[in-house]
Amino acid sequence: MVRRLMCLRTTARLSLKDRLLSAGLTIGGSLVVVAMLSVWEDPVFETYALVMLPGVWHLAIQPFYLRGHSIQAKVVLIGGPLVILAAIATASV
Repeated sequence: MVRRLMCLRTTARLSLKDRLLSAGLTIGGSLVVVAMLSVWEDPVFETYALVMLPGVWHLAIQPFYLRGHSIQAKVVLIGGPLVILAAIATASV
């Protein structure tokens, strides 16, 4: 089990290109959410948008840290939190 966990570790080092791309995705995604919130005034949409804003940040950085890992690990570690955020938004509506 320890060997399996050791194989899943990451050095958590991002190149300058990855950091700039992540920053661009974070800023761009946040601006898209803000623009959508300023256009639509539906309370249900606002709830989903505000709850999913951390999901935008998650999608902007997590794939870079998981580079080199299996597709299954990426699906679970990226998709899992997004499903949980969607469940929170659905429960709060």
